[in-house]
Amino acid sequence: MRKLVVAAALAGAMSFGAFTVSAAEQGAGYAPPDIALQKEKLAALAIIEGEWSGEGWTYGADGKKRAFTQTEEVAFMLDGAILTVHGTGRSKDAAPDTKPAFEAFAIISWDEKESAYRFRSYANGHYGEFPLTVLEEGGFQWSTPGGIRYEAAVKDGIWTEKGFRARPDGGSVQFFEMTVKRR
Repeated sequence: MRKLVVAAALAGAMSFGAFTVSAAEQGAGYAPPDIALQKEKLAALAIIEGEWSGEGWTYGADGKKRAFTQTEEVAFMLDGAILTVHGTGRSKDAAPDTKPAFEAFAIISWDEKESAYRFRSYANGHYGEFPLTVLEEGGFQWSTPGGIRYEAAVKDGIWTEKGFRARPDGGSVQFFEMTVKRR
């Protein structure tokens, strides 16, 4: 019971801290966030909301092509102001309850100050924030400063995503592809 009381007190203090920070920000030039705009912009990605499963392939560091099964759980949070993406990949021959060989988590949001989407990704001990572009055709793309680009398209309930790595000659080579269907 004591742990529950301490946890509740901490949660209350964290909430109060959030209000305190907001109050401190309300100095000269402060403009409150436009939550309606954030929700409107994120709604453009509603096509990927839901639970997905399927298969894919990737080239490992050793240059060998490996097949995998993939799940994606995509949900709006904070009343639609952010979108969370949780992906897990397992070797194709692994049982569904086997620990994932690959797991990633991302948060997609709208940055009002920059008028741009942001993609915060966490995977394999790495993390970063990257620009994301919503495509008119029903998908998105995002890239890293290291020359990796992902392109995703959703059509007729099928989400296809491809990963490309930049080559020294300016071209690119595909190293990843997944195709998942809504469950």
